[in-house]
Amino acid sequence: MQKSLEGMDQLEKLLSKLQEGTCSAQELEHLNELLKIPSLDEAASAFMHTHWKKCDTAGPVGDDSRFRQLLSEVHHAINLQERTVPLYRRALAGFSKVAAILLLPLLVALYFGWMQRDTDNRSMLTTVSVPLGARSRITLPDGSEVMLNSGSELTYPMSFKKQDHRLVALSGEGFFKVLEDKNQPFIVRMNDMDLKVTGTSFNARAYNDETNVTVVLVSGSVRLGEMAGEKQFTDLATLRPNDVFTFNKTTKRNRVHYSNDLTKYIAWTRGRTVFDNDEIQVVIDKLEKLYNVDVIVKDPEILVYRLTATFTNESLERALRILSLSSPINYQLLSGSNEEAGIFEKRTLILRKDKKKHIQ
Repeated sequence: MQKSLEGMDQLEKLLSKLQEGTCSAQELEHLNELLKIPSLDEAASAFMHTHWKKCDTAGPVGDDSRFRQLLSEVHHAINLQERTVPLYRRALAGFSKVAAILLLPLLVALYFGWMQRDTDNRSMLTTVSVPLGARSRITLPDGSEVMLNSGSELTYPMSFKKQDHRLVALSGEGFFKVLEDKNQPFIVRMNDMDLKVTGTSFNARAYNDETNVTVVLVSGSVRLGEMAGEKQFTDLATLRPNDVFTFNKTTKRNRVHYSNDLTKYIAWTRGRTVFDNDEIQVVIDKLEKLYNVDVIVKDPEILVYRLTATFTNESLERALRILSLSSPINYQLLSGSNEEAGIFEKRTLILRKDKKKHIQ
């Protein structure tokens, strides 16, 4: 009897904390176990009915910022269109009347499914992954906006509250519009470089399989360097509007130059891919991610060529025709289907030198 009363008391306390949004991951796990105990069903039902009665039917139920986050995730799913929807979805936007009575155990389970604890046990992290050949737009908890390019991932906490800075991690390419907050700097962690701003718009490209990290500043200012501890930041360079920063991960050398036209760096956000006297290796890197293909270079001498062209939602076949007309390169596109297993794999693109053509 005493254990039953203790269980009821623990259940009510944890349900109250869950309602307030202050439940830790460990407490959520304990709550999930308590909800499995049949003798506590009546206590859980009584608590949820009490919450039902307290709901204000004249206004919206739940935290508005959580609802905006859910809407952002719906937009993310729509942008992926025909891609497979991840198994875990956003859940727990705050108690609503129906959720309070019918869905509490399910919400707790889903809450565990897509959230993980930060290493310091103070934040819950979520990761948005964009498949190759797709793009996605998301809104962060502080209202800042990020557009992610093909094959990119962004990891961020569900809340920036009670933190010294707004910390996110990027693998791939993203265009950021960061809301200004001088008291809480915005930091983007990349594999070989960290980036610190207070309020600005910029494009960062840092794919793991590419040699260069590129940061382009549209407005505001950006500090590039490395986080050294919780509050220290070691500066490598500071960018001003229209500055282009390039860091070579192999040589460890960096370069900053001013560009009058940033179109080729940010055109992807409007569905265009612009090459302006770019090396063929740069073209290959972008084609692989844009069209989800593996590129094999049979004749390394073609890597010295450069390309100037603009692709606007072109099919891969048309993009390759443009490439072959613009440079002495032949291509062969191999199907990636496996007829025996019925599985369609990535296509393979083979590039060779066209010995019949010569650069003028």
